[in-house]
Amino acid sequence: MEIKNLELSERDFQLLVEALDCLPEKNQGAEIMTELFVGMMKKDGDNEKFDEFERKRATEKLKKEREKEALKEDIKILQGKLLMFKRFLIQQDALKQVGDILNS
Repeated sequence: MEIKNLELSERDFQLLVEALDCLPEKNQGAEIMTELFVGMMKKDGDNEKFDEFERKRATEKLKKEREKEALKEDIKILQGKLLMFKRFLIQQDALKQVGDILNS
């Protein structure tokens, strides 16, 4: 199989770059639901047990934030690699141009 057979376009690369930008936020809905449940537990629950739970949760949240920042850095590196790959394909005339598609 040759790279030309993939028929990659400018749009394909743009979609990949945009998708990578959204990756760190993929669990945001679950985080919001967790906050809602924690708020409900705080109203109804035992304060001593809840305080211990909150400390553990804060530690986990800090760990996840650090992992998320590392992921963002990795994503930027990958986006750079994608753009370098795109440049290489253009130089090798292997990138399917939009004009080629429209003229077909």
